[in-house]
Amino acid sequence: MTNTWNTKGIVLFYTPFKEADRLYTIYTELFGKQLLRAHGIKKIKAKLAGSLEPYAEVELFVIESKLINKIGGAVVKDAFRNIHNDIGRLNAAAFISEVVSNITKEDSPEPELYKLLYSTLSWQNHNSAQRTVLYSFVIKSARILGYDLAAQTKDVDTKKVILWLQTMSFEDVQKLRVNQEQWNKLLHVIQNWLYDHASGHIQAEKFLV
Repeated sequence: MTNTWNTKGIVLFYTPFKEADRLYTIYTELFGKQLLRAHGIKKIKAKLAGSLEPYAEVELFVIESKLINKIGGAVVKDAFRNIHNDIGRLNAAAFISEVVSNITKEDSPEPELYKLLYSTLSWQNHNSAQRTVLYSFVIKSARILGYDLAAQTKDVDTKKVILWLQTMSFEDVQKLRVNQEQWNKLLHVIQNWLYDHASGHIQAEKFLV
C-alpha cells in the first residue's frame, strides 16, 4: 500500500523537470525541507496549476515514491500576493527562500524555523524590503539551528547588535541605525556564516535593495 501524508509547507522554488513536470523545493512544517515532483503541472488543465507559486504557504497532500515523492494535491493557505507585485519584496523573498534551502537538510524538521519563515514572508508581504530585517532573519535562523553568531566576533559593539537583532521583532529591527563601519562589521559576520553553512554565497543577495 502506498504511503501518503499531509503537511503545511512553504514553496521555496521550483525547477523544470522533463516535458511537463516540475521539481519543487518546499519547506514543510512536519518534515522539514522536501524535494517533491508535480506531474503534468505545465499542462493547461493541470489541477495543481496556480497552487504552487513560490513563497506561498500551501496544504500539501504527498504520495511517497521510490525516487521522488509526488505532490498529489495542494491548497493555497496564504499566497502572499503583495510580494509578487513589488520587485523589492520579490527579491527579499528570493533571498529568504535561498537561505532556508541552503542552510537546511532534507527530512530534518525545525518547527521554529517554519514559524520564522512564515512570519518573515508575512512581514515582507505588508512592508517594504529592508536589509536589516533580512539579516535579522538570518541571525534568528542560525540561532534556531544551534549557531550563535555573536560568538563569531570579538568586537563588543557587533556582538550587541547581533544579540539585539536576534531577539527583537521586525518592527523594532527596521529602526536600527548604525554607522557604515558598524554595518560592515555586522555584514562580515553574517556573510562569513552564510558562506560556511549555506554552500557559498547567497546569489539572491546581490539583488537586494
